[in-house]
Amino acid sequence: MVVPKNIIDAFQNIIGLQITYVGYAADMRTFGIGPLSEGVDFRGRSQLQSPYGLHIQCPWRIENDGTVLTGSADWWAPADPKTVTDRSWTGCDGVSLQELKLRDLFMDHDPAHKVLHNQTDALWITDVAIDLFGGLEIGLTPGWRLRVFPCAARVEEWRLLDLDRSYYLEGLECHIYPKVEGEQ
Repeated sequence: MVVPKNIIDAFQNIIGLQITYVGYAADMRTFGIGPLSEGVDFRGRSQLQSPYGLHIQCPWRIENDGTVLTGSADWWAPADPKTVTDRSWTGCDGVSLQELKLRDLFMDHDPAHKVLHNQTDALWITDVAIDLFGGLEIGLTPGWRLRVFPCAARVEEWRLLDLDRSYYLEGLECHIYPKVEGEQ
């Protein structure tokens, strides 16, 4: 079995581009890839947007030199270890450890920002590897890696969006990868 060519080709398009922002919707992380430009969101409001987006709903982590900076599980941990929480607390309830670490990485410390804009000259995509289960390993400058680990049989794990062509790239959503014959 091999990774389908359309998926390999789509990820080749983002090599050489910078991750310019990171946002969230519930517990899904969204990474904007490529130069920012004025656009309109799905509600018709003006916003800055990138030509590509990677939406991740499965486990992921950002690492460098054998150290994990942050990952998907940090969404459920408050940034302040003294914060008392119950099992229902999420990053939507306050500043999560994930948010704190991403703010540091992107050097965007404005607490009013839900979407963090990259204020650095780092996080340029150098390479992308994709495995047969839809796992991604995205190399970033200087020495960072974004790793994505699909872990479910029948739910969307990630989606690569191309705003220049259409809302999303057909076939570039990782539901079941490789797809089981007869399933959609």
